[in-house]
Amino acid sequence: MICCMLIPAVWFVGCAKQPAPITMDTTGVAPKVDFSDLAAVLEEVVDKKGYIETEKFEPLSDRLIRQLKLLAVTGPTATPGLFPDPEQRLAYWYNARTAWAMELAMRRHKSKLIRPDELGTITFPLDGRRMTLTEIDAKLNTTGGYHAVIAAPGSNLRRASLPEKPFDAKTIRVEIKTRFGAFVNDTERFVIDVATMEIRFPPVFWKYREEILADYARDGGGPQATLTTALLSQVSGSALRRLQDAVGYKCVENHQAGELVLVE
Repeated sequence: MICCMLIPAVWFVGCAKQPAPITMDTTGVAPKVDFSDLAAVLEEVVDKKGYIETEKFEPLSDRLIRQLKLLAVTGPTATPGLFPDPEQRLAYWYNARTAWAMELAMRRHKSKLIRPDELGTITFPLDGRRMTLTEIDAKLNTTGGYHAVIAAPGSNLRRASLPEKPFDAKTIRVEIKTRFGAFVNDTERFVIDVATMEIRFPPVFWKYREEILADYARDGGGPQATLTTALLSQVSGSALRRLQDAVGYKCVENHQAGELVLVE
């Protein structure tokens, strides 16, 4: 009897369907721009490296859900009058991506049936419709270009780190530039392998390599530029020194799955 029960179980896992869309009851939720619940969660749960402390998350999970419900009925499409400027829209998408990246990571933490590579395609209510993290990236690209996508927060080691506080429209442009450089300077997320003389670019960088090279060429860069040399003018400080030390290294995409940024 035991063997007969195990065979169907294995078949079921192998043929598992895509995770179900996430739904939320937003009855009675009035649209407004308010990220106070997200602020409370980030302050308590996200550490200095951008990791989610899972034990601290549980007592605040209801506040994140409350924030997600508010985001579901508020946004550049649902309530355009609340987001008249590009900076306000950028800050909204950054905060929405932060909140949903955290929620999806914790759902994966609790249910191993959700694969990490599925997190970008799970649909959820946002801005008066159903969206995914991938679709948020598309909005960021439209509003702020590839820099905004690359610097956007994520919950795995192939994306930029989660913030410790919500993003503000007044400072979002500066924060994007700062976070872009911090991503390059992060040895866990942006891997430079001295032994193999390779720079293993995270997929989000690799996706926009042609755009990065095109920008470099428009600024007077040579036709033989590599992705490394094209990025030199876009970063400063220790991030610049990391790239300078790796000029001449082979540029490849990092195909290894990025671990979720969760700590017990």
